[in-house]
Amino acid sequence: MKRRVIIAICIIVLAIAGYVSFSPRLRYDVTITQNQIDAALREHFPVSRNYYRIFRVTYSNPRVTLLPNTSRIEVGLDVELEIDLLVKSMKLGSRAIATSGIIYRNDTHQFFLSDPRIDKLTFQWIPQASVDAVGDLARKSADMLNSYGISTEQITRVTESATALAIERLQRYPVYTLHPKDMKSAAAMTLVKDVEVRGNELHVTLGR
Repeated sequence: MKRRVIIAICIIVLAIAGYVSFSPRLRYDVTITQNQIDAALREHFPVSRNYYRIFRVTYSNPRVTLLPNTSRIEVGLDVELEIDLLVKSMKLGSRAIATSGIIYRNDTHQFFLSDPRIDKLTFQWIPQASVDAVGDLARKSADMLNSYGISTEQITRVTESATALAIERLQRYPVYTLHPKDMKSAAAMTLVKDVEVRGNELHVTLGR
């Protein structure tokens, strides 16, 4: 009986010692470069979608910038709005700016953009709902669209739908996948503990 107690105590002590020695390793650091995120996004652009039969929005040429101090990712996108009318067709150029965090999915060992937010989306010559539509240019733009039977409300709805399209596309696909040799080391890690931008690199610390 005494021997069993001693063995049990030894097992407990070894288990505690093992946990203490292992716990500092319950973090795993991953470095993702700006070029790697850029390349991953470019595989899934351009993307287009039609709205209300006469509008077609196309996003292309994603450009990634890592934002220091905020630990966030900025993505610039070229945007084209085609308006196909019976009497006239026109193409309007634009630029969208999105910012995002990053999330890790342990089941696939992949990183995705998380909660992307469109900070800017304005189409050439068109006053947006989020912009004060005051001034001669804005009035002329609205008058021009109205002359073709396009209301500001329609443009606002298209802008909202286009914003949703960009957000869905940005967060749908992985921007980085762990190398097979790293997957075993990071197997127990499920959460992003820390994100830091260092130059053109994103340093992500995983933990649980």
